[in-house]
Order: sequence, then structure tokens, then C-alpha cells
Amino acid sequence: MATMTFYELLGVETSASEGDIRKAYRKLALKYHPDKVSAEERDASEIKFKEITEAYEVLCDEDRRRDYDLGGYKSGQRGGPEFDFDFDFGGGFGNGRGGGGFGGDFSPDDFASFFGSGAGGGRQGRQSGGGSERVDLNIEFSTTVTLKDLYFGKLVKKTYTRDIICVKCKGSGLRKNAVEILCPTCNGHGLVEEYRRMSGLGGVMFVERVPCKNCDGKGMYSRADDRCRKCKGKGVTKEECTCEFEVKKGSPNDGIVTSKGFGNARPKMNTGDAILKYRYEADTDATSKEHNFQRDGNSLYTKLSINLTEALGGFESDRFIQTLDERWLNVKLPMGKVIRPGDSIVIKNEGMPILDSKSNSCGDLYVGVDILFPKDNWMLERGDVGKLSNLLGFVDRSKTKTKDAHGDENDDDNNENDVADVVPTVFQIKDKNSVPKSFNTYVNNTEVKTFGTENANSGWFGWFRW
Repeated sequence: MATMTFYELLGVETSASEGDIRKAYRKLALKYHPDKVSAEERDASEIKFKEITEAYEVLCDEDRRRDYDLGGYKSGQRGGPEFDFDFDFGGGFGNGRGGGGFGGDFSPDDFASFFGSGAGGGRQGRQSGGGSERVDLNIEFSTTVTLKDLYFGKLVKKTYTRDIICVKCKGSGLRKNAVEILCPTCNGHGLVEEYRRMSGLGGVMFVERVPCKNCDGKGMYSRADDRCRKCKGKGVTKEECTCEFEVKKGSPNDGIVTSKGFGNARPKMNTGDAILKYRYEADTDATSKEHNFQRDGNSLYTKLSINLTEALGGFESDRFIQTLDERWLNVKLPMGKVIRPGDSIVIKNEGMPILDSKSNSCGDLYVGVDILFPKDNWMLERGDVGKLSNLLGFVDRSKTKTKDAHGDENDDDNNENDVADVVPTVFQIKDKNSVPKSFNTYVNNTEVKTFGTENANSGWFGWFRW
């Protein structure tokens, strides 16, 4: 049969009328009916009888004959799948084999309805792109960002291949003046039903709707010669695309950036998007300045070490804090101003940029004050403030080199004027009860239980890598 057409099987011309086809079939049916031949010829006769019956059924049906003439019908294609059921529900359904049949009057649609699959559910009408198959046209990427990336903003470029609508056929998948018909396999639904046997339940069958392979789920069918040569009938072609994703300054540590319309395209469907998913990851460069900062929303946290004398009496010498954009902030504490354990210096507008702020506003910079206490037995002797400073092991800053916020020494004659972009700051002192708990040095350092021994992994400063 592979080398004979249905017309040849019945021995009629391609222009034969329905009456001619019926007449030819009756004659051949009498000749090849299994009951009319000997037992030795019965197997071959059954095959031949099925072939002429299929040819007759197709050519006597106007729609199916037209599909066959257009090349859209495949030999062996029937109105429904064949079933091989070996189970028996007390004889209520009967065993059906071959010919697409259940025993008795129980049809495949009845069986599908029995199991709640709603065999008719996929037949309500053709969906966009054929059946009701859900197609994800988005293209996703992932990357990591550092604190500096979130502080300054970052442009991420991705080059990839995507599907676009074919420019030659405008997405139809057809050549000019070509004819497209409803797919005869799925009747234009884009989906077909497959019956599968469920293991472990006595061979119970269930129905699954899958995209039709004959039309690739589109619901429409065309001959190979009628398909667009550029896209091979798919309606889309491949294109190399470069997309830029902007992670804006002040963006959250984890987020999504979407470029509309840069995903895959399908005929009669909205083009998908290109999506970048990013997450914060600490800079692997141990020398990076961002290790000196911790972020909480729009606020940044850092620390400054002072000795007990300065905590009690203030300090007029320059203290510099370098920001992520490499500016230097100058901090001075008036004489007589006391800083207590847990207090923080809050510098307004020096934290993280506020996302999409029209005025380029920033959050606050919280400077945790780490007070350096003297060794044991420091008060065995009494004296004035100068002697107390010496007893505590600290020297007069006016007579030696100063240190910046990170412990780096500055020469006597190379102080504020030698540091680029030094900015005077206006700040206020807040007690431990008025700053965020996550920043409160006093509350968090209660984890250090052994006096005189600081656990580097405990307390608020445990996250620093200094």
C-alpha cells in the first residue's frame, strides 16, 4: 500500500464520482472479504480488505477526500486511536481491541469523561497557536552583583539566539498563494488524545492531551511544497540578539530586570520578554572597600574605632571615613561630648542611593563607634586627663601621627589638606535605643560572654573582614 494511492487501490480515476467509488468498493469487498476466501489466504485477505475499506471511507467523504488530495491525509489515520484494553470492570465496559473500539456501546469519549479528563475540553475551539498548550516565550538569565554594583548601578549585556517572526512569510509558514487546511489528525484543535495505561492500578487507562505532531500543535496543515522555504513552515526563524539590562543604583540585593519584547516570538501570540534575575554576592576581592560596609535597605553601616579618652572627652583631630565612591568624610567630636557604648554617628544622605529618586537622595550612613578600653588595673594611679591618657596607653594626637577610620596613619604635615575630596559633615549622636537593632553594637555584642576575649564571629562587627 505504501506505493499505491487510494484511487489505485480501488481501481478508479482521480476524477471518479462517489457512485463509481462505491461500485468499485463493493466489487473488491466481495473478492477480499475474509469469509469469502480459504483459511490459507485469510491473513493476506484481511490486510487487503482493511486497505480498500480505508480508501473507500476517505474517498467517499468530501472533506477527507479533499484533505487527501492536498496531501494532508496519512495512511492508517482514523477518527480515533486504537485501544488495547485488558482490564474488565465486571463486564460493564467489555474488552475492546483494534478498530478504535471499546466493547459494547462504550466509546473513547465516554471513557475519557468517566475519568474526568473532559475529552471534549480540548475541542471547545482552537487556541492561539493551535491547541491549549501553554508556551513560555520568555528567555531568562541569571547573574550576581556586588554592593558597588548596587551603589553605582550596572549595565548587564547578554547575547543570545531567539525566535522571531519570519520576514518572508510574515509568520504564516506558507509560500505565496499556498493553501492551508485544518489538520486532519487533530481536526484543527492542535491537540490529540493519547490513552496511557496506569501502572499499579490493574492496568487502568487514562487520557492525556498532547500537541499534535502532524501540525506541530498549530491546528493547521499544509503540504511540504506549500511551506515557506525560509522558515520550513514554522513561521519563525532564529536571530542573534543582544539585550542590555539596567540594574539601577539603589536596587534591592535580589531582583528581576525585564526587557519587554526581547523574548521568543510565535505567530498570533504576544512576543515574550527577556528576564534577568540577579542576586547580591560579596565581592571576592579581599581589598575591596565594600567589605567595610553592610547594607540594610537604604542605609549603610560601617565602624570607627576611638579610645576611651576620646569617648569621654571628644576629639578635635581629623577622622576620615572613605565612602564607596572614594570620597572622604571628616568627623570631629566637640570636647566634652560623651559617646557611650552602643551610640552611633549618623551621617545623613551618605547611605545607599534611593531607587529612582529624582533628587538623587540617599539613605543614611550609620557609623558604629567601637570604644577601645584600657588594660586591667589602669586606675591604680590617679592624675589629670593627660596622665589618664598616658595610663590608658594612648598618646597625645597633637604630637604624633593621626589615624583615619580604618587605622591607616597620616603624617603630621599631611592631614586634611592632603586627602582628596574631604567633605565636612553634619551629624548627630544617637543612643543605642534609637538605632536599628541590627546595627546596635551594644545589643549584639552581648554574645561575647568571655571578658577580655572577643569572639571575631560574634557581635555586630563579626561580619567585617578587617
